[in-house]
Amino acid sequence: VQGRAGLGNCRLEAVVSDAENTGNNKLVADSLYYGLPTGGPELSQTGTTVDNCALTAHTGNTILKTQNLRVDLKLAGDYITVNQGAGDAKAAAKPAKGGDDTYTAPPLYKAAGEALLKLAAAPLSASASLKPPSLADLTSSNAACRLSHTWLLNKTKPYDKSQHQQAAAQKIRKELKDAKDSGAIGAWTALQDFDIPNAIFSDRSSGNTKIGTISDPQQLLTILPYYQVRKTTELTSLREEFARLRNTIAQDPSGPEQLCNKIEEQQK
Repeated sequence: VQGRAGLGNCRLEAVVSDAENTGNNKLVADSLYYGLPTGGPELSQTGTTVDNCALTAHTGNTILKTQNLRVDLKLAGDYITVNQGAGDAKAAAKPAKGGDDTYTAPPLYKAAGEALLKLAAAPLSASASLKPPSLADLTSSNAACRLSHTWLLNKTKPYDKSQHQQAAAQKIRKELKDAKDSGAIGAWTALQDFDIPNAIFSDRSSGNTKIGTISDPQQLLTILPYYQVRKTTELTSLREEFARLRNTIAQDPSGPEQLCNKIEEQQK
């Protein structure tokens, strides 16, 4: 692709996450083609420059970017491939909204718009459908039992389902007692609001995300071992410190009060 200005990546780009697909940036059928000339195949002209609208960028709540192209344009996306070998890509009537996520439009704009709206809606609907697991779900979940093994039972030995699941599940039942579902437990609410640093599970280096809003299984599986390793490291360090103090007590003939004073002095 060649133009008077660099086009960057020649593909459909859009913001689709909960935090960013809102307000003026939200992609909806009504605004997806803002900026496309109306009235059919007439050219859109600024002075002596003919504007060609390319589906290459998400700026505001439209996917149109004005370019002056000098060669044929080919657009490619994960689900969309359009080869505009001749003529003008915008030489058609502006798409009319046919429904919440459909258009009455020429094939190029209809396929691009409808596919992009589906992609933008998918993660939003997934987050909205997140439900608290039941107690039965938790005790049968391998991930939940792994957390119980490390965090509730304070085990440093790596979790082995065949050896440790029964004890881990029993601990979960004991902690949750007679609750029929985890939604009635204060701990679940606290867990939903727990801040996870974005750097742990994404390519963002700053900021936090509430774990209750993370619905991508791969991201959750990335978060789990991170905290499991950290907890195991903390427990190992505590056990080493306990062993050191026990050895100190065994070797020191002083009374308890004098020994405590010595330990406090060492830690200052």
